[in-house]
Amino acid sequence: MKRLGGIAVFLFILLLGSEIGLRLVALVPTESSTATNDSDIGFRLRPGIPVSGGQTNRNGFNDREHAPKKPDGGYRIAVIGDSFVFGAVRRQQNFVYLLERELSASRLGTEVINLGVPAAGPHNYLALLQHDARQVQANMAVVMVFLGNDILQAHPDFRTAIRFGRTVEILRRPHLLGPSWEYSYVYRLARAAHTLLLNRIEPHPDTAFSHSAYLAVEQRRAQAFRTEPDPLTAQSLTALTDILIEMADMARDFGMDYLVVLAPDELQTNPQLWSELVAEKGLEPTDYKFDGIDTRLTAALESKGIRVVDLLPSLRTAAKAGSLYLPNDSHWNARGNQVAADNILAAIRVRLPSAKNVTHSVQ
Repeated sequence: MKRLGGIAVFLFILLLGSEIGLRLVALVPTESSTATNDSDIGFRLRPGIPVSGGQTNRNGFNDREHAPKKPDGGYRIAVIGDSFVFGAVRRQQNFVYLLERELSASRLGTEVINLGVPAAGPHNYLALLQHDARQVQANMAVVMVFLGNDILQAHPDFRTAIRFGRTVEILRRPHLLGPSWEYSYVYRLARAAHTLLLNRIEPHPDTAFSHSAYLAVEQRRAQAFRTEPDPLTAQSLTALTDILIEMADMARDFGMDYLVVLAPDELQTNPQLWSELVAEKGLEPTDYKFDGIDTRLTAALESKGIRVVDLLPSLRTAAKAGSLYLPNDSHWNARGNQVAADNILAAIRVRLPSAKNVTHSVQ
């Protein structure tokens, strides 16, 4: 018994020391092969990084080069978000490209500018609006919120940064403690190692994750959709709402129109995936509600006069006819991007001013 007590004390000291060490290491900024630290928005991709259908432009976005100065009579729409906006399909299949193709065909001089940053969260979106959207002289800002991870990324105790050579969520202050294992770097390191192990032991040459690893990712994301949100999720949802309202105020100050688009997680649109997750992980279906967050967030924003496009109903309907997401991947395939573009297009067109004599082409 005494020996077991000694082992327990040793393990406690080891874990505590590891936690303190990781928190100290996380204070030191690092770089990665594809991303660099940025004083304005936190981090961004490097210019010239190969992407499907091209390479990142001079500002690190998955887009063609846009002229620094907006043409006379031109109309620019800046689309802000994470990898959903950046795109996981060929550039010509991405909803941002599809929007520009359709809008510029009916109104010459319309540009839709991709300001998506992979791994970014709502705090980064606010900075993208303040700096990049303003720099390109956007007339309208469209912010896409991915409900799979943007809710938790909005929590005020966390921020996304480049550490350990990759983009990760870190604590804003190293001494912070909270009502969740998410505050433990040791726990999150173990979770990342588990996902890496699942990817290693299960071949997946053509997908982002092995199927087992993807189920583990979706199990974690499902926590945001619990019928009774845990304290971390509740705090995060409040913070997300506040950030989106602050962005609306900022857009108004900049003279920009403003639109929020809610992009659902695949769990919200794919009953088969949810059934498999329930069976595999032993979840209780009645503990989860996959449209509650959309409803609450939309109501909170619309009460402030903010226009919201919730893609969940349309994507659920479209999903009955075929897949909308890449295999074992959170991102839309070409069909999912088309459905998203069609819905966002309708919301933008009603606000688009008449065209003036401006020439413009989509490359």
